[in-house]
Amino acid sequence: MAHLDVSALAYRLPGGQVLLDDVSFRVAPGEHVALIGANGVGKTTLLRVLAGDEEPTAGAVSAGGPLVWMRQWVGEGDGSVRQLYLSLSPERYRKAAERLEAAERRLARETGDDAGLRYARALTGWEDVGGYDLEVWWAASATRAVGLPWMAVADRPLGTFSGGERKRLALELLFSSDYPILLLDEPDNFLDIPHKEWLADEIRRSAKTILFVSHDRELLAEAAHKVVTLEARGAWTHGGSFDGWAEARDTRQARIDDEHRRWADERKRLVAHMRTMKARAAQNDANASRARAAETRLRHFDEAGPPPERVRDQQITMALRGGRSGAATARSLPRTLAGPNATAGRKALSPGGAAHESPPQRRPVAFAGSEDLTCSKRIAKKFQWLVWPCNPATTRCASFTSSEPTCWPSG
Repeated sequence: MAHLDVSALAYRLPGGQVLLDDVSFRVAPGEHVALIGANGVGKTTLLRVLAGDEEPTAGAVSAGGPLVWMRQWVGEGDGSVRQLYLSLSPERYRKAAERLEAAERRLARETGDDAGLRYARALTGWEDVGGYDLEVWWAASATRAVGLPWMAVADRPLGTFSGGERKRLALELLFSSDYPILLLDEPDNFLDIPHKEWLADEIRRSAKTILFVSHDRELLAEAAHKVVTLEARGAWTHGGSFDGWAEARDTRQARIDDEHRRWADERKRLVAHMRTMKARAAQNDANASRARAAETRLRHFDEAGPPPERVRDQQITMALRGGRSGAATARSLPRTLAGPNATAGRKALSPGGAAHESPPQRRPVAFAGSEDLTCSKRIAKKFQWLVWPCNPATTRCASFTSSEPTCWPSG
């Protein structure tokens, strides 16, 4: 069964700083799980550990089948599409391709029978592992991704493709692959809105076990069965979709606050008891053992330490400014600006993924276009974005040289 189990995993940075501590969660076979958290909290490092590229300091990882990790910056560098696809293919193909490439280089340098025989054996080895069938799969994936035939893209440098095209090239290959487990690091990066929707559909339809990192709240809500949050060096799991994540986190934060209050109250009680016993021991030696016992209980209590600290919510104010071509007011932010830590409605972001209610704000925003604005209500599709330009009955559009253009009274 293609499961993924993480048990009490810990990871220290080279300088000794603890990045991850006692991280545990499970991705069941066929389950699609989102991994979220603030930038720098260790999401990519965790994926590297799961993929076997890094060794954990402690803990264990168990995978119920072969897995592949798609890096956040997949396709960056000087390689070709063929090299990208080979890097995402199973190891048996990579080894056969290395032998074939070495034989081709030797054949180009030498003309003897030995070089020819080595090349023939390498070709046979490539065929034996299913290399030619693999190339058919590559060709179909590339054509679906960029709409071009394989011969036109196989040796084309990846740098000549846009970031979105490189992501689609990789994703098309992986979703149609035999890998039962996919680790996807921000697969929606660089994708436009239609292809973000395509990605959500592909994840929903897939029978694979998928753990993916994203900062797109709509993708998280549409594609994830549950959400694993990294914060305070640990992890906790919300067993439902992202739509209910903010409420679950608020409940968890309240529980942590209550645990801290009870811990502080208990420590005060132990300190007071120890002081009382010491005072009695000073007056009567018969109480000395009780005083030592009270001091020992306090020491053990302090050694156990307090409950995990709650993650402090970060207040963020978005200052939306535009160019010189128009003025309007935005009530809500597009999803590409909202990140993974906000839910539907007016939500502000926190470093660990929290969302808190904030009062509605109307900020002037400039839009591309002519200065002759069409003064009508516009609703940008998929952005949950309401825009009110100037009311032509009572106002006229401002001068477009101001840093925050607005509407002026007419007259």
